[in-house]
Amino acid sequence: MQAKKTTPSKALAEIEKACEEIKKLQPISDEIVSYAKQASYGEVTYTKDESYFGPKVHNTWGKKQRGRVHIDIGSEGYHLMLDRHASLRFIEFIKKVRC
Repeated sequence: MQAKKTTPSKALAEIEKACEEIKKLQPISDEIVSYAKQASYGEVTYTKDESYFGPKVHNTWGKKQRGRVHIDIGSEGYHLMLDRHASLRFIEFIKKVRC
């Protein structure tokens, strides 16, 4: 009997909603860098690309080992990979620093 393939439909819906909210917030480079400097392991990597990019939904589920649904956003060499939990933390972080 073949195992049933799962799809990340719930996570994808949550990520798409969070991505839309991040787009509305229009985070600036300083906010992305500030968040990246305190982000958890697995949420951020350093890249040679200094330009601003994202936010965009990136679905690697089933396409690569340990693939997942996440939001890519980056600036000044930082690349955030926000899963459904980290995306909510990022949104709250942006709102908090703007108060």
